Amino acid sequence: MADLAGLDALVAAVQGGAGLPEVARAAARALDASLAVLDAGGGVLAVAARSQREERALIDGAEGVDRIPLRLGETALGALHMRARAGTQSSLVGLVATMIAAEVERLRAPARASESAAAGFLAALRAGELADREELLARARELSLE
Repeated sequence: MADLAGLDALVAAVQGGAGLPEVARAAARALDASLAVLDAGGGVLAVAARSQREERALIDGAEGVDRIPLRLGETALGALHMRARAGTQSSLVGLVATMIAAEVERLRAPARASESAAAGFLAALRAGELADREELLARARELSLE
């Protein structure tokens, strides 16, 4: 069973912006488990395992590996593959999975903002809202479309 010190380290990693690999390592320590964090497409984002063999088993979802969906609201962000070394409480696993999901979402935010800005630019262009050449060039520069 995880202790509160392990959870404190996980909270510190998330709050300190340590990045997903460190968050995964802190989560693994808090749960006394090996973990792999996968995005919604199945791409590996971070792994905290004791060996390469364990890493491969986690990524492949081998026998004994639990797959916990990473979700925030209705948004599916990926999956947490976990192999616990000791018994873990489902509520604690849920809490840790939510913290990891928030970190995955934080990583996605800049790409989503760029996509949204580009879509807005194209919509304005198609709608004829950027008739002024200078405004059009300024908006294009903001998106690095020079």
